[in-house]
Amino acid sequence: MGPALHAEGSGPEVDSILSDVRLSSNTSPEPHHRHIGVPYPEASGSEPREIDFLLSRSEAPIHIGHRHEVPVHTGRQHVHSQWSDGDDSEGEEERLLLEGPVHTGRQNGEVLRAGNQLEGHVHIGSRHKVVRWSDGTEWSVEEGIGVNGASRRQVFAEVAKQGALAGPIMGMNVVWFLRSIVSMIFLGRLGELELAAGSLAISLANVTGYSILYGLSTGLEPLISQAYGAKRYHTMGRILNRGIVILLFACIPIIVIWANAESLLLLMKQDPGISREAGRYLRWMIPDLIALAGAQPVRVYLRSQGLTFPLIPCAVIAFIFHVPINFLLIFGLKLGAAGAALASGVTDFNLLFLMVLYIRCLGVHKKSWTGFSIRSCFSEWGPFLRLAAPSCVATCLEWWCYELLLLFAGLLKNPVESVAVMSVCLNFGALAYMVPAAMSSSLSARVGNELGANSPFFARLATQVAGWLSVFLGGVSALILILTRHQIGRLFTDNEDLLKMIASILPLVALCHVADSPQTTLSGALRGMARPTIFLVINLASYYGFGMPVALFLAFHAHLGVPGMWMGLFCAQIVQVILVCAIVFRTDWPMQAAKAQELTCQIDENDSKESTESLQKGLEMGDVEKQEVSDIYGHEDD
Repeated sequence: MGPALHAEGSGPEVDSILSDVRLSSNTSPEPHHRHIGVPYPEASGSEPREIDFLLSRSEAPIHIGHRHEVPVHTGRQHVHSQWSDGDDSEGEEERLLLEGPVHTGRQNGEVLRAGNQLEGHVHIGSRHKVVRWSDGTEWSVEEGIGVNGASRRQVFAEVAKQGALAGPIMGMNVVWFLRSIVSMIFLGRLGELELAAGSLAISLANVTGYSILYGLSTGLEPLISQAYGAKRYHTMGRILNRGIVILLFACIPIIVIWANAESLLLLMKQDPGISREAGRYLRWMIPDLIALAGAQPVRVYLRSQGLTFPLIPCAVIAFIFHVPINFLLIFGLKLGAAGAALASGVTDFNLLFLMVLYIRCLGVHKKSWTGFSIRSCFSEWGPFLRLAAPSCVATCLEWWCYELLLLFAGLLKNPVESVAVMSVCLNFGALAYMVPAAMSSSLSARVGNELGANSPFFARLATQVAGWLSVFLGGVSALILILTRHQIGRLFTDNEDLLKMIASILPLVALCHVADSPQTTLSGALRGMARPTIFLVINLASYYGFGMPVALFLAFHAHLGVPGMWMGLFCAQIVQVILVCAIVFRTDWPMQAAKAQELTCQIDENDSKESTESLQKGLEMGDVEKQEVSDIYGHEDD
C-alpha cells in the first residue's frame, strides 16, 4: 500500500486531459518515453484518467508555502517546505519534463494551458506533493490512503469491479465441483470396481484432455479482453469463432487417445478389469470433451466483457438437471458407469445451450458477433496459437504435477492409505483453489480491458488490488482448513486412521494455499498482458526444477511419505510466488499498453483486409449483392 494523491489546482474544477504525453527525467541519459491513455479535450462526458503524480480533478485552491532547497545530485534536490495550513514537509524533488502536444487543463470547455514543452518539479514529502510548471502555474497534491497513486475511491471501485467479476465465477466453480461430487457418489453406489475405474478415467481425462482444452482457451483471454477494452467489438467475435474451431480440432487427437484408453492402461500394467471399465468410461466422456470445446471459449467471451453474473443461473439450472439425468442414464437405461460419463456430457451441453441462449436473448452478440465465416474461422490462427500454445503447456505442467504425485503416492509403503489420503487432500486443495482461480480469471479480464483501452494506470491498480485481496482471502481459506481439519475429512471416509492422517496433513495443504493464492491470482495479470511464455518458464522451474525433486526426496529418501510430498509442493509454490511477484510488480505498464494496441490493431487490420478481399471477390463473382456490402459496412460502424 502506498500514498494516494489528491490534486489541488488553480480552478474550481479542472480536468487533466494530457494526451500523447511523453514523461522523462533528466537524470536518465536516454528519456524513457511513455504513452499515457487519457481522454482528449473533445471526449466530453468520458471518465477522466489519471497519472501517478497528478489526479484528474481539482476543486480546492492550492496551498502556499516557503521552500528551502539544497541540491543533492543532478536532477534532484532536498527541499524543506512550510505550508500555509500549518503542515511542514521535507523530502526530495525530481526534475520532470513534459514533451509533445500538451493540454494540461480544461474549464467550461476551454483549454487553460497548452504548450509544446513544460518543465516541472514534483516534491516527494511526508504529506504534501507539489508540481510546479515553467509557465508559472503549480499544483499542490496531498497524500491519502490508497495504492501507489490511486485514491481510496478508486481502490474501493476496483475492489467492487473485481468482486462483481470473481464472485459469479467462484459460484460457478463451486457448482461444477458439486457436479463432480454427484458423479462420484453415483459411481460409488454402483460398486468398488466402477468407482475405481471412474476415478482412474477422470484422472486420465484431466491429464490427456481437459488440461489441454483449458490451457488452450486461456490463450483467448488477452485477445478478447484487450479487443473489448479497445472497443474493437467485431474482432472479439472473430477470435471467438477461431477459438472454438481450434479447440474442436484439438479434440481429434484426444478422442483417439480416449478411444484406445483400455489398451494404453494395459500397457501401463493396470488391472485388466479396471482398465476395461475405465476405457469404456472414457469413450462415453467424448461428448463432454466436445461440449467443453464450445463452452470454455464462450465463458472467456462473457467474462472478458464483465458479464459473469449469468454464469451462476446457467450453472445452477444445468446442475439441477444433472441429478435426474444421472438417474435416467445409470439406472433407467441401465448404462451403469458409462451413464455417469454421458451425464457429464449432457450437463455440459446444457450449460453451453443456456449461455448461448442468454447471449442471443439479451443481444450481447449484436456488437461483436456477425456469424460464422469459413474464411474467418480458418485464418489468422497465428496470434492465437502464439499465446495458446505456451498457455496450454503451462497449464498442463501444473495439472500433471498433482496427478504424478498421486501416482507416486501409490509407490509408498502403505499404497492404499497413501493414495486415499493424497486424493482427499487434493480434493480439499482443489476446493480452496477455486477462490484464487476465480480472482485470476477476473484479473485477466480487468488487465486486458484496461490495456486494450490504453489505460496502464488502471491495469496496474487492478493488479495491485487483486494481489492484496488474494493474500487476505488465501489466509482466510487456509485458516478455515486448519480449524476444520478434524471434521471435513468425514465427508469422504469414516476410517479413524485415515481421518488422523488427513487432519495431520491439512495444515500443510493450508500452508501451500497461502502461497498458491497470490501466485494463481497474479498469473491472471500475465495472461491479461499476453505473456504466457513467462508463466510457462515459472511453472517448469518451480514444479519440475525444484518442487517435484524435493517432494520425492522427502517422501522416499527421508521417509516422510505423503507429508513430504506436500512439503515439496509448498517449496514449489514459494518459488512460484516469488518469481510471479518479481515479474508482475516490475512490469512496465505503459509499454504493455502500447503492445496491447499493436496486437489488437494487427488482428483487426488483417481481418479487415481479408474481409475486404472476400467481399471484392464475391462482387466479381456475383455471389454478393451491393446492398449486402452496404449492410455489412453499415453494421461495422454501429
